[in-house]
Amino acid sequence: MPIRPRTNVFLADQGARLEVPSDVLVPGDGEGRSGVWLAQQGHRVTAVDSSQVGVAA
Repeated sequence: MPIRPRTNVFLADQGARLEVPSDVLVPGDGEGRSGVWLAQQGHRVTAVDSSQVGVAA
């Protein structure tokens, strides 16, 4: 399954409200797009997903 390159619009709009750097927990991150995007913005991210095909480290 290819990873979609962009984060969701809500996160992109609201991400500016977070102080950089922040410790961010991203539950249910699936493909990891949200966690990756937040890390690229300078945050310390912990992303989790209970799916066996979700976040891969």
